[in-house]
Amino acid sequence: MNKEEIQKILDELYTVRPEMLNDKAKRLFEAIMRIADERDKAYKIIDKMAEFLMTKDFDEDICVNNIINPQLCNEQLSNCKECIKEYFKKEVEKE
Repeated sequence: MNKEEIQKILDELYTVRPEMLNDKAKRLFEAIMRIADERDKAYKIIDKMAEFLMTKDFDEDICVNNIINPQLCNEQLSNCKECIKEYFKKEVEKE
């Protein structure tokens, strides 16, 4: 399931009326919504961290060795947010 499919399902869940669900379904619905809210919060934190790191000087580990879109990096070196996120994603995958 890709991001778009997940988002479509979550958008549909926002239209659900929890008071119409039985107890078990309502608990499951509330848990899913909490997970979705936490995911959104985590994404916002990651974006803020990447924005912060963009203001710092960093070495070739991110800027040169981890280019997602070489044309974008060559044209606009100040817009590195996606490269920073991709760098840390790869680091986590190494573990």
